[in-house]
Amino acid sequence: MRPNPIVVTHDTPIAVCGRRMLENPIRHLPVLRGDEVLGILDDGAVFGVGVALPGGLWFAFDAEGPEEAGTLARPAVVVDAEAPLPTALRQLVGQGIAVVTDEGRVVGVLSEHDIVKMAPAIVPADRLVDDIDSSPAHGVSPEASVREAMEKMRQLRSRHLVVFDDDERVVGVVSLRDLVTGWLGPDEPVKSCMADTVRTVPSGTSARSAAQTMADLSIGCLPVVNGDRKAIGVVTRTDLLRLVAESIDDETLFGDD
Repeated sequence: MRPNPIVVTHDTPIAVCGRRMLENPIRHLPVLRGDEVLGILDDGAVFGVGVALPGGLWFAFDAEGPEEAGTLARPAVVVDAEAPLPTALRQLVGQGIAVVTDEGRVVGVLSEHDIVKMAPAIVPADRLVDDIDSSPAHGVSPEASVREAMEKMRQLRSRHLVVFDDDERVVGVVSLRDLVTGWLGPDEPVKSCMADTVRTVPSGTSARSAAQTMADLSIGCLPVVNGDRKAIGVVTRTDLLRLVAESIDDETLFGDD
């Protein structure tokens, strides 16, 4: 859990939310209306409507688009700080993020990122990445524009895209964070924003090993490749969250309260 998270009120300008996400850096902001948790604001929603420019400026893609945090916030999963971990996980699966409260006060945020750190010690040793990579390897060319990549992420509801060369070999991974922090304009090629190196895992790698790599490098996905370095799937934090949940006593996790 990330304690003492940055929170915003429902009327905080989207531009301010975007700058706070980039400066810290964080992916989610709890949104409050008074003392009530109104919802959660994620970076996909924020940077889907605009991008922060150098000098503190904000470029909105649509001049008539949403302007305040409360407009873009989605309903939040709220868990009590004293709740057992299996109970918290049950609520986290399918949501990816939960706001943690103590006597009504926001004290933390529990996310898939936190669960990835736990995964190497929990997931079964015999599970392979081939068994859990629920996401196909959606990709783009290095020459695709930032605009095209962001639109594809929006359509797929994904924060990452694999970057392929002309032979469909993996040459990189680009995240939403890469696109908005390296912003040079909507028509710039993806290759100008993507990381210089990419970590992949071969088919047959243990899920535990992949989880350890993701935890150590603090990365959100790992392309799974065959012998020709062509992606056959992608392991994401969401995949590992599901696996951790499955690995905890099913009756405790999913039984009736």
